[in-house]
Amino acid sequence: MRALIIAAGEGKRLGHLHSPKPLTPLLGRPIIERVILTAKSAGVTDFTVVVGFKGDAIRNALGDGKRLGVGIDYVVNEDWRYGNGTSVYSARDAFSDETFVLLMADHLFDPVILAELIEKEEGKRCVLCVDFNLEIHSASLRDDTKVLVEDGMVKEIGKDLSRFNGIDTGIFLMTRHIFDALEESIGKGKYSLTDGNRLLAARGLLHARDIGDRFWVDIDDIDSFRRAESALQNELIPGY
Repeated sequence: MRALIIAAGEGKRLGHLHSPKPLTPLLGRPIIERVILTAKSAGVTDFTVVVGFKGDAIRNALGDGKRLGVGIDYVVNEDWRYGNGTSVYSARDAFSDETFVLLMADHLFDPVILAELIEKEEGKRCVLCVDFNLEIHSASLRDDTKVLVEDGMVKEIGKDLSRFNGIDTGIFLMTRHIFDALEESIGKGKYSLTDGNRLLAARGLLHARDIGDRFWVDIDDIDSFRRAESALQNELIPGY
């Protein structure tokens, strides 16, 4: 199984800790290394990392992946400033007609989430892992990407939804449908990954998978960085 990791953004809200954000040390290991090792433990062997802002620093830090026991290649997104959808779209030539994992460079999670996604959902369809435990995210809901799921399908997705029942975890199983959707959305001047996912949802192509009570965190600010530290210290996620 291959994974696409988008690591091209600037990450300004955590910028004073380290730059670029994916290389921010978290208990002695860069965040993106923890993402890679988590995915490796779930069965991912090869990675394509999309870089942009300070991309050379990320490439120099990760190299070809041998140090981590995986294979890593890179795609440079010259348009990273426009939005994270451009980063996913820039990797379209790196993936043929295959199912692949899509991950964020700053989201840490219990590897069981991904292992079960790969084991139980592998096939020619797009799947988003959804957290339905809204009460846990009450403090961060304003910034979270929200989803409305009905009958196992994502019906709506976005940060500004007034009606929703779950949170986008940033953990996906994808097919080339996402590249087609992003080509259309980018052509309309809409550059985020959510814009592409919104088109997938409208076409009935984005399935939802409940992560249950498994831990995950989007490291977007100091508070979420501290939650990630605490999760590692309390073994809610493996430390590697």
